[in-house]
Amino acid sequence: MLKAFEDAKVGAVNGKIYSYDFDTSSTRTKTGKDGNVKNILDTTGIAISKSGAGRSRGQHQLDEGQFNNQLDLISVDGAACMYRRAALESVKYQDQYFDTDFEMYWEDVDLSWRMVNAGWQCKFVPDAIGYHGRTASSSPGGYKKVIAFIKFHRQMPQWIREFNYKNHIFLFIKNSPKWYWQFFARELVYQIFVLIFETSTLKILPTFLKQLPAIWKKRRYIAKTRKLSVQEMEKLFT
Repeated sequence: MLKAFEDAKVGAVNGKIYSYDFDTSSTRTKTGKDGNVKNILDTTGIAISKSGAGRSRGQHQLDEGQFNNQLDLISVDGAACMYRRAALESVKYQDQYFDTDFEMYWEDVDLSWRMVNAGWQCKFVPDAIGYHGRTASSSPGGYKKVIAFIKFHRQMPQWIREFNYKNHIFLFIKNSPKWYWQFFARELVYQIFVLIFETSTLKILPTFLKQLPAIWKKRRYIAKTRKLSVQEMEKLFT
């Protein structure tokens, strides 16, 4: 991972992280179409779209080298990454590197996105291998498998759903260079989903409203210090 930092513009680096199973004390594997047993990916960095949807790139997929040439990231994954000290110092807000309003979940993505806004680069290094047993992952089928998605979310601990709900919105508010229509469209669907299937998640709303003014202040600060153009940022979206 250190080799990537030879480029002075690189502020953070992510390796190739495989999914680890604590129950069996082994890496999760699966037989591919070619008949060979291959590792299942946990993350190769974070991908974000204009809708604000973020995911660990490659999660649940077999590693067939499909990301080995996709080295530019909008964010490293906090599961296993490395930061340049100068990059951390340049985006520090008051005395904070990770935003304490986030507390947990999405705070790593927020830090990386702030770095990118400040002109730093995040890189994927496929030869740096690590292993991660994840407490909260994305639904294997994604949004397309609705029933499976609902069941997957319902089995999550309440506190994870609450932090995920609050912080994914804060992430976009703070860091997105524009208000994309895709964000509002996705949020409309997501809010309907929460109102129907996860009303208990709304218990976090008082905290959300209390922290929102501070998040908005941080957005203005990031906007004033942003060095990356909107066009350059959009190239990093998926």
